[in-house]
Amino acid sequence: MIFENLVLVADADSLDQVGVRPIAAQISETAQDLAQPEESDLSVFIEIEHGLGYNVPLHFVGYLEQFGGMQVAGLPISEVFSPEPGVYWQCFTNLCLQFNLNVEGDQRLQPLPLGAQYKTEAYEQVWDFSASQEIERIDIRVWEEDTFVSSMGSQEIHTAIYDDGKPLKNFEPLLIATMPDGSQRKAYFPPTDEEGCSSIKLAPIAAPNGTLIAYRVCLFGMDEQENCVGDNYLIWDVD
Repeated sequence: MIFENLVLVADADSLDQVGVRPIAAQISETAQDLAQPEESDLSVFIEIEHGLGYNVPLHFVGYLEQFGGMQVAGLPISEVFSPEPGVYWQCFTNLCLQFNLNVEGDQRLQPLPLGAQYKTEAYEQVWDFSASQEIERIDIRVWEEDTFVSSMGSQEIHTAIYDDGKPLKNFEPLLIATMPDGSQRKAYFPPTDEEGCSSIKLAPIAAPNGTLIAYRVCLFGMDEQENCVGDNYLIWDVD
């Protein structure tokens, strides 16, 4: 779910467990090299590795602690920097903070609206393609991590998305798996990477030996167009 300042994600099999997508690390061009600790009473040093990290103003730390701290914001990925006079930014894995001396009150310190930027950048390719109404051109390839799994084991489904041999980035195909009782389990893959690839894990399925679990991986275009590729894998408990 995309909000103004951050993006929340949930596992379709565990909707009570919500995480934060690292959009600042994905779309921000402000990530900086690790820095040395500063001797200052106005900031705290967050070590990332080998004694290096980033210096975070105590004012920023206090603000973040009101909203879940760095467990929500993620670790810092930059020092404080000034994109324009009187304005100071610092980016963390999941969001960026802005301190603006040109405004007053609560608006002075607030997260940057990266959610809208993420939606534009991450889904621009998808919407442009959907508008072309050529969903059937997409080549969807699927495969399983294991040919068979036990009734207590999870299965990982992989997919690769291509258009005329070119990998497509930032596509989120839908996985539809049919359970032994005929019900369906649905979940969206994470966005495909630079190679057009993504993967998702299916929770264990309690079923007798020899049960075939059929699944489809689908992309949807305009006017209810769809492009799906199906496969299956075997449930088998080894004695």
